[in-house]
Amino acid sequence: PYTTLFRSHAILDHHQGDLHKYKKRYETALEYYGRALAEYRQAGKRRDQADVLNAIGETYLELGRIPIALDHFTRAKDTAEQIGSRSELARALAGIAAVDREYGAYDLAQSRYGDALDLVRAIDDPRLEAQIMDGVARTQLARGNPEAARFSWRLAVLRYEEIGLDEFAEEIRIKLETMGGLSGGID
Repeated sequence: PYTTLFRSHAILDHHQGDLHKYKKRYETALEYYGRALAEYRQAGKRRDQADVLNAIGETYLELGRIPIALDHFTRAKDTAEQIGSRSELARALAGIAAVDREYGAYDLAQSRYGDALDLVRAIDDPRLEAQIMDGVARTQLARGNPEAARFSWRLAVLRYEEIGLDEFAEEIRIKLETMGGLSGGID
């Protein structure tokens, strides 16, 4: 049985993983995520499993361990499709798109990001939309289109500001400043 105490441990491990990932302590984050994933599996919590699989994929992506990241994003995608979680499916597709970008498959990455954006716009998740727009911008920049990247980053800034995540908006503004500023605003 899935007791309250057991659920508390799973949630705590999951959040500890998020905290360590945010602080760029990736190896420690992976330890916490691994425990959370095992606990969620034991409890049969499939949406939580997809969430942690995505987080593990994102962490491995940050570590440059691309094949392992792809494996986790693919597992998250499969789980999200099975349970009908559009937000976790969008996140997994964005993760796979980031892997595509790392491999230089820019057209495929753009296509997957487009699919992910369609999903998040249908469920109105502005934070995830902003995160995906950041990935779109990185892909556009990698393919040599800085103007398109600037536009996508400006959209991400707007979405972050709409929901009060000014620290995330500021991180993107810094990227834009290094590229020549915020000129060419969105109308």
